[in-house]
Amino acid sequence: MKYHLVLDYTLATGRLSPFFTALAEGRACASSCMSCGQTAFPPRATCAACHADGFDWVDLTGEAEVLHITHTADSAFALVQFDGADTTALVRIAHDQTEGTRGRLVRSENETGLWLEITAS
Repeated sequence: MKYHLVLDYTLATGRLSPFFTALAEGRACASSCMSCGQTAFPPRATCAACHADGFDWVDLTGEAEVLHITHTADSAFALVQFDGADTTALVRIAHDQTEGTRGRLVRSENETGLWLEITAS
């Protein structure tokens, strides 16, 4: 027997809601650990360095260094480190640009997620 199931639900963003609000506005918002000062983008509710759970919000410029680019059949992704963050993030490259060492977080009108527009070679 074959069934078609459609789910319609909302995930609560909880303590990370400022991050999702900033993304919807095209801004980069990171968490900064109140214990050791590590800044994480994307943010973490618990610090990966010291495991503390207290953090403040820090606005980043949205500029990032491209560390590695991976190509798929229909798109490209990059491992990047955003300026002001101590961690790395995986982002989709906007406009199928695959050349460059710097980029900027951009908002996609059609899809959700982290998108990077390559700005410099």
